[in-house]
Amino acid sequence: METQEQYLVLKAMGCEYVQGYYFSKPVPPEEFDRFLDERSKVEYEITPVSRKTYMSISKALTSDFESIFYVDVATDCYLEFYTGKDGDLEIRPGGVDFFKDAREKLLEDVIVNDVQKLRDATSKVNLIHLAEHEESIRLFFTKQNGGVQVDYSLQTIRTRESDRHHLVIGVKQEGRDLAE
Repeated sequence: METQEQYLVLKAMGCEYVQGYYFSKPVPPEEFDRFLDERSKVEYEITPVSRKTYMSISKALTSDFESIFYVDVATDCYLEFYTGKDGDLEIRPGGVDFFKDAREKLLEDVIVNDVQKLRDATSKVNLIHLAEHEESIRLFFTKQNGGVQVDYSLQTIRTRESDRHHLVIGVKQEGRDLAE
């Protein structure tokens, strides 16, 4: 784990033990005791993440979206959150190339007439533009599911005003509340 965002996601998921560059670079064994002593003297406040809050957030997200992608448009890395079997928000490992992996998965089963508009909306150039500006999009498209056409939507949201390279992309089936 290297960023505060990764730390907060893991904490929200209930992880009690974490390690990584976010806290410290690797420390040689012979220096570890001294490192722990010095760290124990540092005063800091840990903001507890309420499991109840996480559950209410995850329920809200899963009630609307089948998949939620957290994309770094500068590096192409991404995480994918999805609705699990129990209706809870779960996380997939993600990957290092949203545009090659996850984006192509999004395009699966999309009807021919909608493929290009979905491809254009999720192009790297367009997603970088959305991340750099306070704009979001909502795009409707149709998938072929077992011979039946099903309406979907894709929505983008910039994560924070000061963050110009992360986007959240949500995909949901229209007219269906997944929490039902």
